[in-house]
Amino acid sequence: MWEATSYGDKPYKGKRGQEILKFLVEEEKRMEKPPLCDEDVYNVMLSCWEYDKHNRPDFKELAVILKSIIGNRRRSLRRPAERPIQASDEMLERSSIPTTI
Repeated sequence: MWEATSYGDKPYKGKRGQEILKFLVEEEKRMEKPPLCDEDVYNVMLSCWEYDKHNRPDFKELAVILKSIIGNRRRSLRRPAERPIQASDEMLERSSIPTTI
């Protein structure tokens, strides 16, 4: 996920095997959020990087979480013109439609 949200950036830039291990295990650090990565998606990554495997989501849980994030984004990104418009009787009465041409 990190590679995808960083648009193919190389993880752990400049670090090699033992340095990565020290970074993750001894220092208990994680990679930073890519600049254009959604905060909710990054939080999913952090949960996947939990040291204790029992605290990590399984694939079924990940599917539910990611579908929820995607669904929320779709709803919030809808433009007003894409939302269903329902005219009330009051709106119709106030509208001025010419009766003659």
